Amino acid sequence: MVKSDLSAIIERLDALEKKVALLESSASSSKPQEKEKKEKKDKKEKRSPNAWSLFMKHVTSEMKEANPDSKFKLTDYVDEAKKRKDSGKYDETHWKAEALKLKDTVA
Repeated sequence: MVKSDLSAIIERLDALEKKVALLESSASSSKPQEKEKKEKKDKKEKRSPNAWSLFMKHVTSEMKEANPDSKFKLTDYVDEAKKRKDSGKYDETHWKAEALKLKDTVA
């Protein structure tokens, strides 16, 4: 090998080392940005009841009054509420009005 060939190789290596150093510095500075954390809602803030949930409470209380010694499952309450709805004993406008009243008092 000739001396000029060695100097050309050394220059080429120096240039490659500089490129690698630049790439490493740009890679470390371009970290992915952290996502902005969402603000948590106040745990004390509750949702107001809806018409169906108020009707379910009504059905539940009537069932408990009728049979205070019996233990009911959730499915028993739901089945009874569905039976009443199917038989026309669920007045949606009445229960929506009741829910709206409670929403105004909660808010």
